[in-house]
Amino acid sequence: MQLPLIAVLLVAGIIVGILFPGRLTDVFGTATLYVFLPALIFEGAWRLEFRTMRSMAAPIAVLAVPGVLLTAAIIAAGVHYAGRIPWPPALLLGAILSATDPVAVLAIFRRLWLPRMLTTIIESEALLNGILELGIVKTLRSPENLAIFQKSAGHRAATPDMPVTVESLEV
Repeated sequence: MQLPLIAVLLVAGIIVGILFPGRLTDVFGTATLYVFLPALIFEGAWRLEFRTMRSMAAPIAVLAVPGVLLTAAIIAAGVHYAGRIPWPPALLLGAILSATDPVAVLAIFRRLWLPRMLTTIIESEALLNGILELGIVKTLRSPENLAIFQKSAGHRAATPDMPVTVESLEV
């Protein structure tokens, strides 16, 4: 019996995490923001029907924007108050976890031959979620915000070339 690829990747990630704790954080964080996420956003946008998406812009925006912002705020508040994690890393975690990934839902939609308009709304909402997530994370990681976050935590001011790690935000 063959394991699905996702299970193999999960086990490989756990093994790498055990063998090299904390060493690959910067590499994969950078790769996620600048390689994987843009590729996923491009692939998602490539398959969209622009005419249908434009006609459904209001429902897509109503589903995506408040949903991502509210979810990010709830996650950040929960992590901050329950986990006693400072606001800067709590906000980053909220932003990262707030975007939804509708891969399984869309696979089911394609099998059931649901209306293209419904599929376009879900795909567009996911695409906008990813874009919002990227924007929030990049905004929170800007040098100006890092300086504010680190001053409030008692660190020296951040510089644009300073690497951003969870450790530098004192989790």
